[in-house]
Amino acid sequence: MQQYRAYQVDQAGNIIGPALCFECTADDVAIEKVRNELEGYAVEVWAGDRRVGFAVPHLAVSKAG
Repeated sequence: MQQYRAYQVDQAGNIIGPALCFECTADDVAIEKVRNELEGYAVEVWAGDRRVGFAVPHLAVSKAG
């Protein structure tokens, strides 16, 4: 298992708060995990010194009509 860190970021891309440390089997699994656990926040995901990805909040979509 790979160790990961997730950081909540603001609209300017600045880290806001401590890292969430966790383990996952793969990069895509790690990104999906933080997307689900930190719903509503933009999050950078790192493995060591490698930036794995950026998870954005799921947006609610409403249809007119």
